[in-house]
Amino acid sequence: MARRLVSFCVYGSHRRYLLGALKNAADLPAHYPGWEGRFYCAASTDPSILSGLKGLGASVVMMPDPDPARAPDAGMFWRFLPAEEGLDACIFRDTDSRLSERESR
Repeated sequence: MARRLVSFCVYGSHRRYLLGALKNAADLPAHYPGWEGRFYCAASTDPSILSGLKGLGASVVMMPDPDPARAPDAGMFWRFLPAEEGLDACIFRDTDSRLSERESR
């Protein structure tokens, strides 16, 4: 079976990104049937967001919080971690960008 993945990262507390993660997890099966949705989440991510993602069938990978003094935006690169997994296909997305029918055709 083909291994296909849509990869996201979640860190910080901005509602736009947190709610976007939930919306994309909910929409993923309609736009990418059979694909896995994986969310790399900072340790400080709101537990309700984590349980919401899991409840929507997403895979959640916990990551340490980015160090604001050294690399405050390091979390934005977590979504690229699957590039080395030898997947059949992988899409890297921002959580504030909605999945759509147009892109999945």
